[in-house]
Amino acid sequence: MFTTGFGRYLILPDPDAGTVTIASVEPLQPGPLLAAAAGVSFAYSAWFDTVALVPSGPAHKLLLYDLDARRDAGAIALAGSPGFGTVTPEGDKFYIPVEDSGEVVVIDTRFRRQVGAIKVGAAPLRAVIAGGYGICH
Repeated sequence: MFTTGFGRYLILPDPDAGTVTIASVEPLQPGPLLAAAAGVSFAYSAWFDTVALVPSGPAHKLLLYDLDARRDAGAIALAGSPGFGTVTPEGDKFYIPVEDSGEVVVIDTRFRRQVGAIKVGAAPLRAVIAGGYGICH
């Protein structure tokens, strides 16, 4: 279970069923059961708690969900298995490493699309933001 940045929603990926549930916190209401992919186990939120980003290793995708509407918002194909990502402090960018391609993919969370990729050479496993400077490592 993952709480969104402002605490408005709970995101519950179920790796066995290949689903995601988005529950509203105030008032506490169970949300719809949405299709995802087998193996989903992490979730991130961004852009003022309006989008959930759920990496799917087996599907090589980043699944997107509209939190306000609590529905599927598409997917971004990745060139391999996603690692552990990070959202910038402002919530406008999401960095997700892609192990098989040796790059970190940059997602614009407001417009919900890939805007770049940073070649790192090795197989990256995790992206983190250093301090308050917004530097991705």
